[in-house]
Amino acid sequence: MSIYFSGKQDFDANSLVQLLWAAMKRGFFFIFSKLLLYFNKGLSALLLA
Repeated sequence: MSIYFSGKQDFDANSLVQLLWAAMKRGFFFIFSKLLLYFNKGLSALLLA
């Protein structure tokens, strides 16, 4: 399977890096928000106790 399409590179290294970076950022923010949610739950449980 060729990565060349009509004489131009469809997937060059730069776009691949940008794709990976976007996926990493999305994954990081997802994990971070989950951690923040659990932290807030734990904090409110401590304050209510």
